[in-house]
Amino acid sequence: MSLTSVYKWIDKYGANKESTERFIIESKSDTVLIANYQRKIAELERLIGQKQVMIDFQSKIIELAEQEYRIDIKKKYSDKP
Repeated sequence: MSLTSVYKWIDKYGANKESTERFIIESKSDTVLIANYQRKIAELERLIGQKQVMIDFQSKIIELAEQEYRIDIKKKYSDKP
């Protein structure tokens, strides 16, 4: 069945032409590929969130250590090449 035939069938027997619904025709491999990409994106977003929590935690630890020991840790270590 050709793509043209599918569209002709949809035009003839499909939903009301004034409807806002759309038909999307894609191969099964496209669907699987999209689902895999969505899972990968979700995993990467989760990892980024974890890394941000670690960065925030480390920044807070440095801030508390600076207050406790009264030294500028950030400046002291950022000046070294």
